[in-house]
Amino acid sequence: MDMLEQKQDFLSEPAGPEWERAWASMQNRTIPDPSSLDLPLDENFGKAISATISEAPIQYLDYLYLPTDHCPLCSASTTDTQRIPVSLTIHFDQIKGKIGFSAWVHRECFEKLQLSDDPPPIPW
Repeated sequence: MDMLEQKQDFLSEPAGPEWERAWASMQNRTIPDPSSLDLPLDENFGKAISATISEAPIQYLDYLYLPTDHCPLCSASTTDTQRIPVSLTIHFDQIKGKIGFSAWVHRECFEKLQLSDDPPPIPW
């Protein structure tokens, strides 16, 4: 197999106005206690000081890395439940900027959170 054929086997991340419009249209909610998130985080990040969670556009599900079926909001399995893919954006006290994670969450857990005044972040 030559390099061109090999490249075609990989999904390339979509970009441009459709990608941005899809992510910008998602609900974004505030996580009141980001320290309670059940995520495998590096202690060098420091303390999670703020976090938001937004729905991920279902048409881009194949582009997300969803490492576990456990809901980071309640720690329970999302298998065989009403679940949605999300993007978590967390700001830590020891690093500049924010870090994004993809995860499955229970729709009920997501809907309990208050809507954020911040627009949903658009992953790059």
